[in-house]
Order: sequence, then structure tokens, then C-alpha cells
Amino acid sequence: MLFRGVAIFVLFLTTTICGMQVLGAVAATQQQNATDPNRDAKKNSDSSEPPRAEASTPVIVYYTPVVITLVAGVALATLLEGISRLSQLQHSPSETASSSNIRLFSALADLQTAITSLGAQLQSAVQPAPIQAAPVAQSPALELHMERMVKLLEEMKEVSMLDEAQRQTRRKQTMLRRKATRLEEAARHINRQNWEEADALLHLLESLHPGEPDVLACRNQLNDARIASQADQWDQLQRSVDELLSLSKYEEALLATTAFLDRFPSHPDCQQLAMRIRHDTLAHAEAVSNRMYEEIKSAVESRQWRAALDAIQRFLEQFPDHAKAAKIRNQVRVIQKNAEIEERHELEEKIRELISAKQYTEAADLSESVLSRFPESPQTAYLTELLPKLRERSTADPQEVPAT
Repeated sequence: MLFRGVAIFVLFLTTTICGMQVLGAVAATQQQNATDPNRDAKKNSDSSEPPRAEASTPVIVYYTPVVITLVAGVALATLLEGISRLSQLQHSPSETASSSNIRLFSALADLQTAITSLGAQLQSAVQPAPIQAAPVAQSPALELHMERMVKLLEEMKEVSMLDEAQRQTRRKQTMLRRKATRLEEAARHINRQNWEEADALLHLLESLHPGEPDVLACRNQLNDARIASQADQWDQLQRSVDELLSLSKYEEALLATTAFLDRFPSHPDCQQLAMRIRHDTLAHAEAVSNRMYEEIKSAVESRQWRAALDAIQRFLEQFPDHAKAAKIRNQVRVIQKNAEIEERHELEEKIRELISAKQYTEAADLSESVLSRFPESPQTAYLTELLPKLRERSTADPQEVPAT
């Protein structure tokens, strides 16, 4: 079944490469036709100058690699199918193991030679022709697959000549080499504190080599390293969380605790610490919201409308889902109107002071600002009438301006 699957893969690969080569050949033929000087000469037959003789590449040259690849691929697939059938005949009682091994060895040798030849043919097929547009480059992945197939066939040739005892010995040696490689990789993961990768690799080793001392030793190494790292990181986390809580940075403290639990989810002390931080976070938020709410109430009662409006904006930004947020939103419009009235009165008083000081330019600029910011205020009509006089006085000798 293995050789039959490889044969199907070879046919698929051959079809793909042939398709790419056909596209390259078509493009090269079109380019040659487009750059053929004799074509223009034939069109201009009335010209006195004879056409230049220049050899053109025959079309068959561009399609030769396609034929070579197709023949080689079909031959290789046929050979693989034959080896598949030959392998099935090995189990026939009428044939001895020795003769079957010899025939299998011969077939594998022929297959290895065919694959090497196919690689050489593919390499030569992708070389640029005398005139070729967009030559089909050989894929580096294809080269790696070809080399890998040749190496595997070499190993299969060696194994085919071994008897059952030798095969078992070779299998044990291979398993030991793989186990040693995986143990080294697990040790690297442990040193880098990649606990999940090391644990997954050890689970695989324990399933393949149950109860073996070196695997058990590596498991103990992982457990000890994890416990030591956990204790050290726990001490660091406690110090960091205490510092953050002292600065009321509850969110950062909770993030640090959550990150620790992601690495050590069953740590009981950290679970309790996370619960305590969440409780303290809620308590701190409630205390801050109550203090800000009292600040809003105090500003409203003292009719400091702009201070109240600033406090409301900070409250809604920090606690948009608080139970008191809805009550505050219902009062925002009234407080905002009162804050505008308060600001307009202050600006009117400032304009009067500037006029009294005969600073007409500054008074005119401030009047324009009030008109642009509060176009529908009760002072609009008066300031509209006053503004031209202020501009006139700012360019003339200082004179009295009617009091506001």
C-alpha cells in the first residue's frame, strides 16, 4: 500500500510539473513569434531590402521537457506499482524469504536509480532554452523531497536484506536513538521553562517507554523545576502585587495575578489572592464613585455649575455603568445650561473691565468670541451693537464707551 500511494503521488506531481512546463512552452513560443524579424519582412514584401536571416528555435524544442517529464513520471509510477505487487508476493508461502529479499532489494535499487534519473531530467528540463520566456524554475521543496525519497529508499534497501532478528535489533536501536533525542529536547524545554511543551513530550515518551528509568528521571526533573520556578515566581508576584495595591493600581495587580494563574492554574494561594484583589477593586471603585458623587452634589448646592459639570464628565467617563450614572445623566442638561449662563456672566463682567480700562481691542476680541460661542444668548443683540463701536474706538483716540 505504501508504494502504491507513492505511485499516485508521483503521477500527481508529474501532471503538475507537465502543466507548468506546457505554460512555459506556450509563453516562449508566443515570445518567439512576437520577436521574429522575418514576420515583419514578410508583411513588407515590397521593401527593397531583403529580410535578415536569423535562425529561430523549433517549437518542438520547447515541448521536449514536457515529454521527458511525462515519460519519466509514468515509468516511475509503473515501477512503484510493480514493487507494491512484489511486496505482496513476499508473503506467499511458495517463495522463500531469501529470494523475496533479493528481488525486493533489486527493485528498490532500480527505484532509487529511477528517482535520481528523474531529478536529473527535471533539472535539465528547467534550463532556459535559447529563447524562453518565464522559464519554469525547479522548486527547492521538490529537490528536498527527491533527496528525502532517495535516502529513504537507501534505508529500505538495507532493511530488505536483513533477517527478522536483525530487523528487531535495528528497530530497537532506532527507538533508542529517538528516545535519546526526545529526552534532550525535553531537557531543553525544561531549562527554558516551557512546561507545556516538555510535559507533552514526556507524555509521548511515557507511552512509548513506560517505566524506563531515564524517562522517569526526566519527569522528576520537570516536576522539581516547575515547583522551584513556581515558588520563585510566587514570591516575586506577591512583592509586585503589594506594591501595585499600595499605589491603588488594582487593574495591573489583577493582570499580573491572572498571568501567573495562566502558567500555574492550580495554585491555591494565587487563586485566593485574585479573589481578594477583585473584592478590593470593587470596594475601591465604590469609594471613588461615592466621593465623586458627593463632589457633584456639593458643587450643585453651591451653584458652581462649571465645577459640577466637570465632575459629572469625570464620573461618567470612569463609571459609565454605575447605578448613579442614570440619575446624573438626567441632570446634565440643566447643569450644562446653568454652566453656560455662569460663564457668559463672567465673560460679560470681563468685557466691562476691559472697557473701563480702555482696552478696546481686547474687549472687541472677547465680544466676538462670546458671539461665536453663544449665538443665541440674551446678550447677542447688545454685543452685536457694541462690537462696531469697540472696533472704531480701538483705532481712534480713547473715548468713553457707553457702560454695559
